[in-house]
Amino acid sequence: MNNLLDKITRNFIFEKQSPSGTDYINSVITKINTSLQKSISSTTKSNLLTAVEDLKKIKSYVIRLEEEIKSIKEENQELVKKLEKVKKLKATKEE
Repeated sequence: MNNLLDKITRNFIFEKQSPSGTDYINSVITKINTSLQKSISSTTKSNLLTAVEDLKKIKSYVIRLEEEIKSIKEENQELVKKLEKVKKLKATKEE
C-alpha cells in the first residue's frame, strides 16, 4: 500500500508528473485489499469486495477516457500546426 502511494508521491514531487486517475484508483484498491486482511465482519468484507469490483470497472472507464483525451490532444496539436501553416501562407500571399 505505502509503496504505491510513495511511488505516486515521488513521481509528483521529483518528476513533476501528476498522478493519473488510475494511479489513485490503484492506491484505493490496495488500501481496501489491506483492510480485507484485517478481522472485519462478513458484511463489511462483502461491501469492500463490491467496492473493489466497482473500482476496477471505474478504472477501465478512466483508462478509456485518458486514451481518448490523449488522442484529442494529438489531433488538436495537428490542427494547430495546420492553422499556423495556413496563417503563414495567407501572410505571404498578402505581401
